[in-house]
Amino acid sequence: MYAETDFLLALLKDEDWLGNAAEAVYRAHQDESS
Repeated sequence: MYAETDFLLALLKDEDWLGNAAEAVYRAHQDESS
C-alpha cells in the first residue's frame, strides 16, 4: 500500500525525488489495462 501511495504522490508532486522514475514507469505501462 505504501509503494502505491508513494508512486501516486511522486506523479502529483512537482518536486519529488521519485518523480522522474514514477513518470517513466507510468509512460512505459500506460497502454496496459488492469
